[in-house]
Amino acid sequence: MLVGEIGLAYIAGFFDGEGCVRAYTRPDRFTGCHSRIQIAQSGERGRIVLQEISRFLLTHGVISQVHVHKYKNPKYLYGWYLQISRIECVKQFIRLVMPYLLVKKVEAQDTLRFLSMFGAVGRKSAALRRVLQDAWNRPGARENRLRGTYVGWEKRHARG
Repeated sequence: MLVGEIGLAYIAGFFDGEGCVRAYTRPDRFTGCHSRIQIAQSGERGRIVLQEISRFLLTHGVISQVHVHKYKNPKYLYGWYLQISRIECVKQFIRLVMPYLLVKKVEAQDTLRFLSMFGAVGRKSAALRRVLQDAWNRPGARENRLRGTYVGWEKRHARG
């Protein structure tokens, strides 16, 4: 596959079907919010497609990495996922694919709005905590998080 065959509409469709986006805070750190976009695939063909997407995104200023995921179930050997972690790259990715999104358009808009408001916060403010708490406790949020279909402003617990 050549990079010239991959376009923003293709990547948006791929993200709509196989991707997820999330924004979250980590209570054990004072760095405001974090965000991550992931697109998963299995097998060697999946790895090749994700690497091509990663190369294409780099030409548009979006830094991403392709990682291997080893499954606990011996029935499955391994899978691959493309990950975008830098807040500016997450914003850029969402801006690029937004016109083509169908399924995850609302989640992408919510994430972009959230990151625009709170992405550069050095320390978690009371307003940020309130917004996260409201989103976390919103009716239906738990079911959406379990299905993995909503941004779900994830509440992370400190490791320890």
